[in-house]
Amino acid sequence: MQQVNLNSEAKKLISQAKWLHVDHVGINRLKPENISRGNGPKISFDAGYNVAEFDAAEVDLFVPTDRQMALRFPNLQLGAAVEQDSSSAKNITVATQGSDGSTGFSSESGLVHAAGFTVDVVSTLGAGDVFHGALLAQVIQGYKLEEALQRANAVAALSCLGLDGQSMIPNTSELNSFLKERS
Repeated sequence: MQQVNLNSEAKKLISQAKWLHVDHVGINRLKPENISRGNGPKISFDAGYNVAEFDAAEVDLFVPTDRQMALRFPNLQLGAAVEQDSSSAKNITVATQGSDGSTGFSSESGLVHAAGFTVDVVSTLGAGDVFHGALLAQVIQGYKLEEALQRANAVAALSCLGLDGQSMIPNTSELNSFLKERS
């Protein structure tokens, strides 16, 4: 797949942003655009694929799957692997675990885990992407990591109530109601 270059409007928006969220394709587009950690917006990376050798210090928020963490650190349990990446990179590292929730580490929070939520799943299409967007939104809003994970897990679970991965994404009021019902 051929990628198009960023146009001037996209470059302007990026230069004004506090955070930039990228996936496995977008992460490779940053260096040619002279965007790097500490040079431009903070970088959030949805690291779902082929990141066994990725330098997590390149991003401020590193979010691989538990399976990718197992490839990165085959001799460590998930919590220790997440802590290792975060401590070495001096970033926030979160491993997604599907319906089992998510585990994260930051120097501020230490190691935290948030369980997943049981819902009547219609489709899991897009749930990972929904989780990543919700997690970054919670981080930007200033939630402590454990609560950010819990809220992102809930948003992703609720998105599974729809067929298309978007139609059932809750607004903040719906999210808060869902969490209140389960507390």
